[in-house]
Amino acid sequence: MQVGLAGLTLVALLVLMAAVANGLLGSPDMQIMGNFSSAYQLNWYQDRAGASLPQPSLISVPLWLYRGLMLAWALWLAISVLGWLRWGWQAMNVGGVWMSRPPKAPGAGGLFNRKKAVVQPAVNKPAGEAEAGSDHAEQPNPRPDSE
Repeated sequence: MQVGLAGLTLVALLVLMAAVANGLLGSPDMQIMGNFSSAYQLNWYQDRAGASLPQPSLISVPLWLYRGLMLAWALWLAISVLGWLRWGWQAMNVGGVWMSRPPKAPGAGGLFNRKKAVVQPAVNKPAGEAEAGSDHAEQPNPRPDSE
């Protein structure tokens, strides 16, 4: 999970770098279209109209203002991302950088619990009954009538 989180963080940083580079180095889309016009050339035409024409209005700012705002945003973003990365690194490393898996419970099976371990109940025998030379204690006879 930590490797996936680090990979997604790297992808997000690369996308952010591309967005900042495009904003700082690219030209803004002025949404100008029609009559073969572009952001660099406006083609006007005169239409037939009545005596009073509607008066258009235009709000224009120099391109250096746009680039200055984009630079300010990029600097704020860089400082903020460094702070967010510091916070994320500290949050991810609580309890150690790489956490180990918790131990399996006794009797837990393999993948999807397909294999169940059979647990034999322990037989309590007095210490004197076990054979001295053998490594194994005697197993109880499962059928007492077959002796």
